[in-house]
Amino acid sequence: MNAPIIPRQSRKVRLAIKQELICPYCGNESELVTGRTIYPHRRDLYDRLFYHCAPCEAHVGCHRASKKYGVETVPLGRLANAELRALKIKAHEAFDPLWMNSRQYRGIAYRWLADKMRIPLDDCHIGLFNEDQCKQVFMLCQSGQDTLLLHSRGANGPNAYR
Repeated sequence: MNAPIIPRQSRKVRLAIKQELICPYCGNESELVTGRTIYPHRRDLYDRLFYHCAPCEAHVGCHRASKKYGVETVPLGRLANAELRALKIKAHEAFDPLWMNSRQYRGIAYRWLADKMRIPLDDCHIGLFNEDQCKQVFMLCQSGQDTLLLHSRGANGPNAYR
């Protein structure tokens, strides 16, 4: 499969380009399909694009076409089987409340998470994480929520955590 054609190089797009669209479970090349293949019971997803590995039932959705992403074939993350998809949901449920009250703090939350996980900021994206990393996100957010909020909204303002 050819790599997606991407007109701009934002941070998220660079993350997407890093993604191999080879299934991490079986090594097969994924196939670009519509939501009808993945979610036949969800008509609202029929027009969405996904990369899919049929033997493993691993898939990942694609960003919608926009000025930022251009074409619709930029993956949202890595191919994930049912177990990893469930863990990503739990990781987002733990992490997103840390920054969702005010979008200006999202970058601070990701810097905090990258620091705690000891990974480069450009690699810190739940869509890219494996099972162990998703579990780590959940544990860190449960234990570090007060620290993040203190640094991000404290007296030193939104850039306090650097």
